[in-house]
Amino acid sequence: MTDRRRGRRASQKVRALLAAGVVVGIGAASTLAAWTDNETVTANLTAGTFGIVGSTDGATFTDHPAEGPAQLTFDVPAAGLIPGTTVHASFSVRTTSGSAAGTASLDADADNGSGLGAYLTYGVSYQIYDSGSTPEPCNDAAAFDAGTVLVPRGSVLTTAPTATQNLDANGGSTITYCFEITMPANTDNAAQGLTVAPRWTVNAQNT
Repeated sequence: MTDRRRGRRASQKVRALLAAGVVVGIGAASTLAAWTDNETVTANLTAGTFGIVGSTDGATFTDHPAEGPAQLTFDVPAAGLIPGTTVHASFSVRTTSGSAAGTASLDADADNGSGLGAYLTYGVSYQIYDSGSTPEPCNDAAAFDAGTVLVPRGSVLTTAPTATQNLDANGGSTITYCFEITMPANTDNAAQGLTVAPRWTVNAQNT
C-alpha cells in the first residue's frame, strides 16, 4: 500500500473519531445543563390538653387530687347521724380552660362500706348545666328528684354506676352530682359511735 493511501485512511479515521467525539461532547453538555426544582412541605403540630376541675358550691372550681379530696358540704350536719336521718350534698365538675371535650363517670371506693358505711345507704342524681348557668344546690329530696338518677336511693355506699356523662370542651358545661345519704330508720344499735369517710372519684377522659 502506498504512503498516500495510508495517509488518506488515517485521515478518514481521525475524522470519524472527531465526529464521534463531537456527538459525545454534545450529549454530555446537554445532561450537565439540565434544570431542577423541588417543593418542600412542613407542619407545626401541638398536642392538646384535657383536664377537669371540681367544686362543692358550683361556683369556685379547682383541682382536687386523690391526696387532697374535696369535702362535701351537707345541707344538715353529717356528724351525729341518727336512724331516719337523710343528708344531701352536691359536687360539680367541668373541663378546664382550653381543655378538649370528654366524658365523666362516678366511681365509689371499695372501702366505703367499712365502719359506719356498712349501715348507711345512698343515691346519686345529676344535672348538666350550660357554662352560663349556675348549678342548683342539692339541699333536699326535691333537688335529688330534679336530676337524672345515677345511683338509686337505698344503694350501699360501694355502689358504682356504669353510665357516663358528657363534658363540653373549654368548661362549656357543668355536671352537678347530687348525693343523698341516709341512715335507715331500722339501723341497729351496733352503729352507734362508728365513723366512715366515704370517697367517690369522678374519672374523666377526652373524646
